[in-house]
Amino acid sequence: MDDELARVAQESSPPTDLLERLFTLEANALIQRRIERRIKESKLPDRKLLSDFDFVFQKGVDKTLIMELSKLDFVDRKQGVIIAGNSGTGKSHIAKALLLLGCRKTYRCRYTTAADIEQFFSALKKS
Repeated sequence: MDDELARVAQESSPPTDLLERLFTLEANALIQRRIERRIKESKLPDRKLLSDFDFVFQKGVDKTLIMELSKLDFVDRKQGVIIAGNSGTGKSHIAKALLLLGCRKTYRCRYTTAADIEQFFSALKKS
């Protein structure tokens, strides 16, 4: 607050500029807290970005398809995504990056693996 008051005094800005700036800062902080809460609730083990994915090395991964998925249109269509493939092909990296994008759009997301799902259903059968 002190920094903003000093800035307004130095620039001789009208009080409405100060209020607008403070409201904008608070709104942005609220959105950031919401995004961070979504990431925490998602159980995302670590943050990955699609920009860090090596599509040149992983020749079997269709970059066009992954970039289309990154638009998250499937969420609006209420569809899910299952990423399957051999070990070491980048499935987890892509899933984590898509989930992070979803959290940044303040969607509620959940990271899980096939092994976690299998364990969940095994526990259900036992009870």
